[in-house]
Amino acid sequence: MPKVPVWIDAVGKAPASMTEGALAALGDACWGLLVILNQVNQAMVQAR
Repeated sequence: MPKVPVWIDAVGKAPASMTEGALAALGDACWGLLVILNQVNQAMVQAR
């Protein structure tokens, strides 16, 4: 079984609201990145 990274252990000990807030922020950041990548991809396709 792989060793659990320290930050996961720290998240496990953090208050639930803090963890949920961090996960929500991370999710928003990932979604924003996906949207930007999609727009860049469409712009490159149109430029051909």
